[in-house]
Amino acid sequence: MCQGQISVIIATYNRCNSLKDTLDCLLKQKPSLEWDYEVIVADNNSTDETRRLIDSYMSKFNEKLIYLFESRQGKSYALNTAIKKAKGSIIAFTDDDTILPDNWLYKIAGAFKKDIEFACGKVTPYFGNGFKIPYWCPEKILYRVFGCVTYGQIPRYLTDKDPGLSGMNIFVRKEIFKRVGSFGPTFYRGQDTDFYFRARQLGIKIYYLPTIVTFHKILRERLTKKHFRNYHYISGGFLGGSISEIKQIENKIYKRKILNIPYWIIKDILIEFIKCIFFILLIQPKKSFLHEMQLFYLLGTLRGVRNYAKGKCNNPDI
Repeated sequence: MCQGQISVIIATYNRCNSLKDTLDCLLKQKPSLEWDYEVIVADNNSTDETRRLIDSYMSKFNEKLIYLFESRQGKSYALNTAIKKAKGSIIAFTDDDTILPDNWLYKIAGAFKKDIEFACGKVTPYFGNGFKIPYWCPEKILYRVFGCVTYGQIPRYLTDKDPGLSGMNIFVRKEIFKRVGSFGPTFYRGQDTDFYFRARQLGIKIYYLPTIVTFHKILRERLTKKHFRNYHYISGGFLGGSISEIKQIENKIYKRKILNIPYWIIKDILIEFIKCIFFILLIQPKKSFLHEMQLFYLLGTLRGVRNYAKGKCNNPDI
């Protein structure tokens, strides 16, 4: 007997080739006698063949595939539009560049037999054949840049020590959005992290389920130092722009300033710069690159704080 429905939401933008792999994975999902599902693809203004791809899959999904077009640019707009359309009592989020095991939905359905409101799974990098992680790239940085998350092999509730989750593998009861609100439309990236913090502030517990796994495809052309630097700079800007909303560190940001710049940012920038040079001289590329990324993150944070002070949004590119 069917107890409910799971709505799978995918926001996409100009990734029709990658999206095809994700849809193929969803077609192969192990059926559940207790839960039905639907797949909602929210097209965020794509100019490629995304619409044609979705049309070609409609009959394969037997009316379980829904296409939405969101003209307002920004992932949050696409996600929020899809949430309003969703019929399921459980919302499962993934991305247009993921590989999903055939038991992904089955395990999500099993998890919500328990008293769980909000949960997340593990996200693991997926490499194509024939290429390796660059010699200069620490695994910690790789996981951070590509949204890969693992908190071990034991299911547990996340704590204040856990930095967040990945929007590629989260599942919530739809009613949660009435309490937490929708995804913030001003966020260039980090919508999932912002939602996580707001849920935590309301006392909502987030359960980590390591057996529910998604694989994030890592494209060879993105394994460059330029891509990693841009990621950390923009991510730092996100923190700087939204910092006043995170009460735990608000006082740290504004308590002491030099030339109207938070003292701790100046201090940390100098420390990371020195460490980066130190490990370059020691010819330790992974350690030097680790501190270089921390440096770019702090530079982005500095710009984000300044933008926030000027009344701009938390996108450091504005």
